[in-house]
Amino acid sequence: MAQYFISLPNDRQGNVKTGIRKKDKKKFLDIFFPSKQLNKEEKIAYIVEISPVYDIGEYRLLKTKEGKWLDDGEDKWLRHGEAAFHAAIKNAIDDHEKRNGKPSL
Repeated sequence: MAQYFISLPNDRQGNVKTGIRKKDKKKFLDIFFPSKQLNKEEKIAYIVEISPVYDIGEYRLLKTKEGKWLDDGEDKWLRHGEAAFHAAIKNAIDDHEKRNGKPSL
């Protein structure tokens, strides 16, 4: 798990924690009630704690191993807020990874 800080609009700061979100294992109930939201591949998970908090204090983002961000509705674990601020968080994370390389997970 890696951790770093990013600068965000409106004099806000994000504490980013990254890790791997493993595949979901099938449960007994999935035989009778199959879930479309079952996580079938490993993804890079980002938990971003925002300070100061205005609306949402914690954003959850997922990225595939190929570098594509997942959108709202593609995974039940995601937590998004305002679209413009959400895009600013993604851009700040991408910029940090371009400068410092991908986090070693």
